[in-house]
Amino acid sequence: MIITRRHRHTMPQLNTASLPDLIFTVLFFFMIVAHMRNTTPRISIEEPRGENLVAQNRQGDIYLYVSWQDGQLLTQLNNDLIPSEQLPEALAAATSEATEQPTVILKADRQTPMHCIQNVKLMLRNAGLQNIKYAAVPQKQDPH
Repeated sequence: MIITRRHRHTMPQLNTASLPDLIFTVLFFFMIVAHMRNTTPRISIEEPRGENLVAQNRQGDIYLYVSWQDGQLLTQLNNDLIPSEQLPEALAAATSEATEQPTVILKADRQTPMHCIQNVKLMLRNAGLQNIKYAAVPQKQDPH
């Protein structure tokens, strides 16, 4: 009678020598792809909600934050808090630095009265800034 021995096949060890290279490659990928914020809002803003929103970020955009708090209009142009009376001069200074027509990203608080936003839009028009984009957050989906 012939005795046959069964050999147990063992699974080979997983080679982890290239794992640090893979981790650093993924880290560098996310560092390159991630969008870094250029401006830091100093005004508290609750952005309005909207539908069919498109995310667009370009270099050279001008960020304008508008909020109505305690009966006064607060404005922030890029990183600088500016009184609303000095906004036309600040817009003129911001556009003089740009080589092409910049786009203004208007981020307004939900509770800001529309007449204040109309006044800001008029100041933008007088400064020669015709490209305006309004920032909003997506609407929450109704669970029903």
